Amino acid sequence: MKKKSDTVQAFIQFKNMAENLFNKRIKTIQCDGGGEYKVVQNRAIEAGIQFRMSCPYTSQQNGKAERKHRHIAEFGLTLLAQAKMPLHFLWEAFATTVYLINKLPSLVTQNESPYSLLFQKKSYYNSLKPFGCACYPCLKPYN
Repeated sequence: MKKKSDTVQAFIQFKNMAENLFNKRIKTIQCDGGGEYKVVQNRAIEAGIQFRMSCPYTSQQNGKAERKHRHIAEFGLTLLAQAKMPLHFLWEAFATTVYLINKLPSLVTQNESPYSLLFQKKSYYNSLKPFGCACYPCLKPYN
């Protein structure tokens, strides 16, 4: 999303995609009470989705989300640092981080990956490539 005003459209798209993909309905949404969620709240209630808001300035109430956000941020920054890449590749690092977290097994899930639990498919690692390896263009001199 580029603007907070895009939240409603993003919610509608996510809801439709998730419900169609998994053939299940969203039951509950929890947010931090930001102003951009007021319209989402109305849409959620219309759709029969329970809408919960945490108290202002209490990130502890969003504990799992806050910890996952921190995990993604730290993992992504580590990828950038290890690859010696500049910060303008931050979004690529975060996208790679989320992909890796979803594909890697975890002790919390009895060595299953979130991907394999969600889609009931085994995770394959053949397509993984190094993040941020050096690249040198091969330019032929013009005659």
